[in-house]
Amino acid sequence: MLTGQYEISIAAYDENEIHILAMADVMAEGIIKQFHIY
Repeated sequence: MLTGQYEISIAAYDENEIHILAMADVMAEGIIKQFHIY
């Protein structure tokens, strides 16, 4: 982003966000299973 390549930076951020959200879902499922809430 510092080089002015905003479109590339936005695309990279979007891709990373998808992976981060998927990882958060897996972690949340693990916590739920650990405490037998559902």
